[in-house]
Formats: sequence, C-alpha cells, structure tokens
Amino acid sequence: MIIDTIALGASDAYFKFVTNPGTQHDVARIPRSPLGPGMNYKVSGISLLLEGRDLGPLFRKQPKPILSVIVHKEMFPALFASPYKHRVHNIAGYEDFNRGIYKGCKAIDVEGVPTIVSFGDDGTCRWVSPIYKMPTRIAVDKIAWDLAVSRLTPKANFSYSMTLRYWLRNVTPPNEKHYVVIADADPTQLRNNVTVALADKLIAYSIEFTAKIARDSNLYEAYATNPFDSLGTPLLRAVNLLESLDHPAHHFYSLKELLDQCVDCHIFDTPGPHISKITATLALDALLVQSDNQVSSTNHNPALADNYEYIEISIAPSTFGFYQARASIAEMITPPKPMQAP
Repeated sequence: MIIDTIALGASDAYFKFVTNPGTQHDVARIPRSPLGPGMNYKVSGISLLLEGRDLGPLFRKQPKPILSVIVHKEMFPALFASPYKHRVHNIAGYEDFNRGIYKGCKAIDVEGVPTIVSFGDDGTCRWVSPIYKMPTRIAVDKIAWDLAVSRLTPKANFSYSMTLRYWLRNVTPPNEKHYVVIADADPTQLRNNVTVALADKLIAYSIEFTAKIARDSNLYEAYATNPFDSLGTPLLRAVNLLESLDHPAHHFYSLKELLDQCVDCHIFDTPGPHISKITATLALDALLVQSDNQVSSTNHNPALADNYEYIEISIAPSTFGFYQARASIAEMITPPKPMQAP
C-alpha cells in the first residue's frame, strides 16, 4: 500500500553545499539525514546551474573531476556503498563451491539456495575456494557474505572465520598473502567488513572459510538413506568482494563529459566570446529508501555517519563562480509497520 506520491518541492529538493575541510570540495546531500520509516525518494534527474567568467576551458579534460555525483545505497545488509563506484565479485552457487576444496562439509540445496553445510563428526569444517585470477590488478575495499542461518541464532551454536588469500603479482606460494576478514565470529554478528586494508592492488584471490560447530541444526535431505541422519548446520551461501573503481561513472572530468550525460542543456554566452552560464538536466535514476540498518546523523560515531542512503554532489574548489543543483524527486510514503486493530 502506498499512501501517496508527491513531487518534492520548495527548498527540500535543493542541494545545500558546504565546504569539506579535508578536500576543500563543496559537497551537498539529499536527504541530509536518514529517511524516516515508510519514506522513499524516487530521483529521476538533477537540474544544474553553472556560472563562471569563462567556462570554455572546462570543456577540456581536467586532471581531476570537476563535478562528481555519488549514489550511496545499502548494497548488502548493513553495507552502504556506491554501486557506481564498485564492481561486485560474487562467489556463490555450485560452480564456485564445487571447484573448491571441502573438508567436513559439502554444498547442498537449502531452501533452493546452494549452501555449504557441515557434516564432520569432529565439529569442524573448512572450505577453500579456487584461485580467481583477474585480467588486471584490482583494489578490494569491502567484503560482504551471506549465511543461511538467521542472526537470531544462538551464539553458542557455532563460530566461524574467513580469510582472504591474495597475490599482488605472481600467483606462486611464496607470494601468497593473507588478510583475516573475520575471526571467531558468531552468527549474531554483522556479515561484512567495510574496512578491508590490503597491501596493494591484487591480481588473484581465494577465500578460506572455516567453522566450528557446537550444536547441529536439524537439517535433513529427503533422499538420505537414514531419514533421521542430520547433515549438520547450514553455513555459507555467498561471498561478495567489492572492487573499488578508479574512474567510476558520474565522476566528470570536463563539461563535455557532463553534458553528454544530460537529457537537455543550454549554453549561454556573453556579447563576447566567453561562455558564462550553463543550465542542464543530468539523467539519474535512483531509489532511496529507509533501512533498519541505517544510522541517524545524530549518532556520535563518525565512522557510522554515512550509513544511510543518499545522493551527494561534490564540486572541485575554484571551478565555478556560482552553482546550484536541484533534484527531481517523487516522495512516496507507505505505512511503515501496520498495527493490529484494537
């Protein structure tokens, strides 16, 4: 049920710029704080007004982006990042699982999803993925994974660890490096690592997953010889590595690049030869939603300040004499949590 859809007007649709003390860029976000329960913003474009004494030289490629648009989304549960700035490497399914090495576990369907399930008598299991070699070196800065069990599962049921094995150049044993993604975690913890710090860009990688089972879940296969023979605990379903791109979409190094992505534009010139003003509408489709994992802007932990969905514009210092940006937003409101009638 949607209560209503209205066009967001007045000052709420304008980006209000402030200077970032660290980069000296002028930045602005919409929304400026996390959306409330039941609120959704459907963004269809951004109207831009750019002014300067002479904008002509900005049509040539500049050393750094003159204007950047960042769409910040919850890409995986509790992991907020820009989908335009990251490429996802997904390790999941029988093809990936069966190419790896099992010990005390195997992959079977659990609720229709290929899942690594433990069955070792000693309560330990281990799976090592094959080595994935990339055509070029990549930068991995975030990792998310999915387990079959709920985060409400008791902590004492099992613990698990995950290690990223990677190679910077030559894929040989002496060059292998290790990064501990998570160690001795229980099923109630968040299933991501947003602060991955590797030695450098990697050329190849492999995932090692280990688990220690204290209490088995009641999981059975329909075709098991003994219908009362439990297979153990359903564990890993997927691992997602987020590769940070050097040149993401919507980072514009020139006005030519920007106007190529606009659905309309108008260039104003003075009586002289200089271009003094440009109006344009950037084509951008994005849906911003409220999330149970978002963090309020009033939270005092600066590391969590970006944990909500927004669109951000960043403008390089001393690029324009005046600029203005307004988003075309349809605000949709739905009942957040229906209540039982008294």
